[in-house]
Amino acid sequence: MKCLLFLCVLVYGAFGVHGQHTVTCEGGQPMVKVAFSVTLKAFHAAWGAVGPFPQDKVLVYKGVFLNYGGAYNPSTGVFTAPVNGVYSFNYHIYGYSSNRMGVSLFKNEERISTAYDHPSIDSTDTASNSALLSLNKGDEVTIRLWAGHTLYMSSNNHNTFNGFLVFPV
Repeated sequence: MKCLLFLCVLVYGAFGVHGQHTVTCEGGQPMVKVAFSVTLKAFHAAWGAVGPFPQDKVLVYKGVFLNYGGAYNPSTGVFTAPVNGVYSFNYHIYGYSSNRMGVSLFKNEERISTAYDHPSIDSTDTASNSALLSLNKGDEVTIRLWAGHTLYMSSNNHNTFNGFLVFPV
């Protein structure tokens, strides 16, 4: 069993992002590959603000570095789990210190974790967080900007959202 699992991981790793979306492993079951890395993009210039909004708003990360498996939708900002499994997510935010910034990671409608920073005397602020989640096929994960808070985008891609399937269950 351990040898077969090692071989499956070895084959899975050898194909990496250049192989197919699935690799057949133990018992002929396919191993789905899911990974994404996205960033907020300024709309009209090299920089721009997102927010403040009167209510929480799902952030739509339109700058796609990687969307292996197609589970992240860059039109809606929603990651949809393609299979039951354990997934890893991390997110990073950037803002000017004169504004409050705060976001939350949501699984469906449940707030899982937050990253925030309050105004301070330095010129810019960053915050980040991460979570390992057990998701069922069809579960949705989003990052939501808090009402009344602001993020700043730049060509340096400070605001990112990343996730990948650790293993299916």
